[in-house]
Amino acid sequence: TNNTVVVDENTVLSDVIVDEALLTRPESPTDTPAEPVFGWTVVTNRCIADPRNNAYADDWRPFNEPWDTVVNTMTLNTEVHELPFIHFNTPFTSIGDLGHIYASYQGLSAPQGAAPTTSQRKFDTVTFSTRSGGALLDIFTLSPTNGPKRGLVQANTQQQPVVQTLLADVKVGWTNQYPEVTEPVRLHDLPESFELWPEVYADALTNAPYSMGWRSYADMLPSLSTNELISTKNMWKNATLHPMHDYTEDVLRGLVDKVSFRQNIFVIVVAAQALSPASTDERPIVLSDQRAAVTVIRDAYTGRWVIHSWVWLTE
Repeated sequence: TNNTVVVDENTVLSDVIVDEALLTRPESPTDTPAEPVFGWTVVTNRCIADPRNNAYADDWRPFNEPWDTVVNTMTLNTEVHELPFIHFNTPFTSIGDLGHIYASYQGLSAPQGAAPTTSQRKFDTVTFSTRSGGALLDIFTLSPTNGPKRGLVQANTQQQPVVQTLLADVKVGWTNQYPEVTEPVRLHDLPESFELWPEVYADALTNAPYSMGWRSYADMLPSLSTNELISTKNMWKNATLHPMHDYTEDVLRGLVDKVSFRQNIFVIVVAAQALSPASTDERPIVLSDQRAAVTVIRDAYTGRWVIHSWVWLTE
């Protein structure tokens, strides 16, 4: 590539090769760029918001201001809709960490066969606001088995104090904020958001499809994350965290391992039979039998249970 590089105010070197050549894109599927590699014609500073786009010249943005000024502007983050998009090399703290996995939506609006422009490319992580994203948590687990655990709360609880208790230690935000490293913030330390979340939970549950409640994360997470109260009440207006991070998904991530969709009310049919002394294992002789339908209520938080009712069956 042809480039002009200023060594100092009196020395200019022309026609030198830079150590990074940027590519250009065809404007349509049938076009061939006149110069497939971007040519440097002036001395400039360039930066890019999303390193996943760094191969193409039209994604790099020129600027003349000092770097420290530019890196703190919002314009650098317009292509990154959720951060961090790289998961730390540590064990998952929750199955909700699946939401950090990168998912490309590149080229959704580009003409068939054409390279998408900057405005057409969309990059994000797996989102829990869709049934397909939420359903991932119905499939995967951090436990060796999918067996029931103690200490879980039934997801369809309408007790707002219970929901607030579950959310008290949930952390939102991330630790890569520039220029200094920050710690995630507990939801409890964002009073306005903390007070509103139980209301969002109750509203989303009340307006669940067919009013049948939530039977899976695929039901629950999209219902919660798209609830209109989140936008109409400006849930995060006082948050001082990185503004492009999806705080709402952090709340869901901290909630999913604390709830269960297993039924808390069971109807068990108990059958008792009196056998003749002449009965054998191969040929049982039943003299009489009796059946009862027993309704058992289980507390999903402690795992304790109690018999609510006992009805004898005549058939």
